[in-house]
Amino acid sequence: MHVGRTTAVGIYPEANEEDVHDLAGNVWEWCLNAYDKPKKIGTTGDASRVLRGGSWNSNTRALRAASRFDFVPDVRGGSIGFRVSRVSPIEKLTTGALTAGPLKR
Repeated sequence: MHVGRTTAVGIYPEANEEDVHDLAGNVWEWCLNAYDKPKKIGTTGDASRVLRGGSWNSNTRALRAASRFDFVPDVRGGSIGFRVSRVSPIEKLTTGALTAGPLKR
């Protein structure tokens, strides 16, 4: 079954053990890893990069976080995107040191 379009993150209630939602099936997500050398990570160069997760127009075999293929970094399309993540806010301790606090929901 194809949804036929991208969907808002979080509309499906299932999450993984770390409470991360929508790891597969919305858009193929760009990764920083070079496809042929996964330990090579970066934002420059024209080596093929990894895409993961399948998209709204993928077949059901591709709809999983472990699904992976490659494209050159300048490829664009309606089924390719990236994950935006948020880091915990930095809070000031009473000692004056800075620390990353827990995410507040």
